[in-house]
Amino acid sequence: MYAAVTCPRTMPGMETTPSERPLPRYDRTLTAAGVRKEWSESLSDAGTHGQHLLITRYRKPIAVLVPLSWYSQSKEAITAPEPRLVASEKARDTAAELFTDVGEHDAHIVIAVGAHQVAALLPVGWHTEAQRTRADAAADHAPDAEQDNPAAN
Repeated sequence: MYAAVTCPRTMPGMETTPSERPLPRYDRTLTAAGVRKEWSESLSDAGTHGQHLLITRYRKPIAVLVPLSWYSQSKEAITAPEPRLVASEKARDTAAELFTDVGEHDAHIVIAVGAHQVAALLPVGWHTEAQRTRADAAADHAPDAEQDNPAAN
């Protein structure tokens, strides 16, 4: 299952800057060719099992395949362009072009299997920013350790 990235709590006045925050973690890293070969399994891992899959081309991260539910929630926290809807079969057949659109042109692609939208193919930078924004929001809403432990007062 996907583990959320959290930023370490700091003392007042010692906040972390974005460059000091931990980078996102991915459940798996696959090459673009590997994703094309294992298209159904990759969609299942993201859409059904909730995994975030980093896709690389020539060892360079180019896209992230994520569950649609995660993408939908993230769009509420961070601005996103209007996604393009692509059927799974077409996405598999045109994967190279889609990876280029996402990696070089920051396109957001929603992939549908039949009538059901299951996953999103996203730029790595947008995914990273969304994870950090969500982690910061979760940390802002987390109770302080002192409130949780009355003996510490």
